Amino acid sequence: MTVFACQTCGRDTNSVCCNSKRNKPPTKCYAAWEVDHWVKGCGFDEASDFDKAFAMHMITGKPTESFLVKKKE
Repeated sequence: MTVFACQTCGRDTNSVCCNSKRNKPPTKCYAAWEVDHWVKGCGFDEASDFDKAFAMHMITGKPTESFLVKKKE
């Protein structure tokens, strides 16, 4: 995964935890790297349900599926 500095908050993130398009620096990150662990990024609240779930997977180490809300049919 490519590592980027988020243009909004300046923290490091990677290509799957941000709104990067075609290897351009992101303007929002969903998860950000701080020294030795992942934290919620500056764009977490605006992220899609899946992007939030994946960010929480990175932050907690729990499976992504445990953060997805099951929709009633």
